[in-house]
Amino acid sequence: MKIIKFSILFLFVFSFSTFSSIAQMDVGSWSSFQLNYRAGDKVTLTAKPITRHVSDLSKYADTSIDLIVDYKINSAWSANLLYRYFFIPDMRDREFWFYDINHKYSITDKITFANKLRYHRAVNWNRKDPDFVRYLPKLIFKTNKKITPFIGLDMFYRVEDVNVLSGGRYVAGFNTSIIKKLKITLQYWGQVKYDDEYPIAESHFILINFGYDLN
Repeated sequence: MKIIKFSILFLFVFSFSTFSSIAQMDVGSWSSFQLNYRAGDKVTLTAKPITRHVSDLSKYADTSIDLIVDYKINSAWSANLLYRYFFIPDMRDREFWFYDINHKYSITDKITFANKLRYHRAVNWNRKDPDFVRYLPKLIFKTNKKITPFIGLDMFYRVEDVNVLSGGRYVAGFNTSIIKKLKITLQYWGQVKYDDEYPIAESHFILINFGYDLN
């Protein structure tokens, strides 16, 4: 348990020290509910609407819908195809495709290292958005309770014109279950930009997701 407490404390201290020097930092939220349907031993289908607020949670930003196909290769490897469509008030809508390869392994009986390699592709039929290759490492901690905490990173490498680190997210949160088929995920994102010409925006985010298994 000491390594769990130390890792979580380190992430929050690091995030606080990073963002405390930035006076104008927006706080936003992502609220979502996902339905999961097992279409076979290896395939899971998911629909996930997401609502976002910005300006220190005071202003509605947009809504999107995720449609996800997850394919389990074996106990360690899986692949995802995710389509996201944004409905943005007073602006043109946005579309993204995410292509994921996932891997995980147990460091100890209480710590799992999970990582994702993602190709983030924008559909630029009515607006210009950059494409990214993203790497998402994460540590997941098993506890004696129903709460499963995790910490991680999400690094954005812009692939258009030049491979450059555009920005990153520091992630901390936990999963828990109220009933057998209903899982709740609560997490914090601290988002920073780097020297790219088109960096991701600096911000804090609070995310809550309710996931329900249909079968």
